[in-house]
Amino acid sequence: MSGSAVTNRKLDESGAGWAPFCGWSVLFDPPGAAAAPSLLSLDPAAVEAEPAYGVLARVATDLVERTAASAPVELVALPASTYHVTICDGLAEDRVAADDEASRQLLGELPDSLADWPTALDFAAPHLWRLLAAAQGTHVLDVDAIEVRGHAVVAALSAARGTLGESDDALVDARDALLVRLGEHHGANFGSPWQPHVTLAYLRRREDGPLLAPRLAHLGPQGRNDVGPLTFSGASLYAFTDMATYWRLPTPEPATIGTP
Repeated sequence: MSGSAVTNRKLDESGAGWAPFCGWSVLFDPPGAAAAPSLLSLDPAAVEAEPAYGVLARVATDLVERTAASAPVELVALPASTYHVTICDGLAEDRVAADDEASRQLLGELPDSLADWPTALDFAAPHLWRLLAAAQGTHVLDVDAIEVRGHAVVAALSAARGTLGESDDALVDARDALLVRLGEHHGANFGSPWQPHVTLAYLRRREDGPLLAPRLAHLGPQGRNDVGPLTFSGASLYAFTDMATYWRLPTPEPATIGTP
C-alpha cells in the first residue's frame, strides 16, 4: 500500500484491514449456510455448489492485482468466504443520531445484543418477519456488470430473465415497509431502492471511484460473460462488526413476533 491517506471508513488506518463498523442487515442466506447463530463463512464446498462465487472471487483478485500495478487506484478485496447479497440494510453506526444512546449501545454489543432480536427490535419485529417470510421460495439473480458503487466495486445483480414473479414483488414490498418503519422509529429517511449486488472490494480512497469506473470494462471482463446465476431460497437477520465479519442470527417462530 502507498503512503497516501485512507479515506474509506470501512478500512483501518493501514488500508489493508477492516475498521470496526457495526450494524445489522437482512441478507439472503448463502449456499450451505450453517444453523444460526453462526459466523458467515462460505466453505469451499458451498462455493462449488454456487460456482458463480468462485468466478467472482477470481474477478476480484484480477481487479486488485491490475489496479495495484497501475496506481493511483488501490483496492482491498473482501474474502470470498464472506460474499453475500443484502436484501435490506437496517441500522449501522453511521446512521445513529448523536442522542440515540440505546441504538449506539445495541450496535456496540453485537452480535449478542440481537440474539433475541424480536425483543431488541420490537418496534420493527413484525416488519422484519414479513420480509423474512417473503424471502422464502426461489429467487434467481443474474450478474449484470462489474461496477463502482460509492466506495466499493460490486457485481451488480438483477432478477434473472423470466423468473421475476409474485415472490419478488412481495419481497420488495416488505422491504419498503420495513424501511418506512425504521425511518419512523429513528426519525430519518431510510428509503432506498433495492439494488442487489455482491461487494467484491473496497476502494482505499473513496475519491478514486471516478478514476476506476471507466477502466472496469478492461479489468476482469469475464465477470460479465461466464458467471452463472445466483439462487437463494431464504434469508436471515445478520449482525456485523466490520465488512468481513457477519453473524447469522436465529429466526424465531412467527407466532412469537406478530404481524405489522
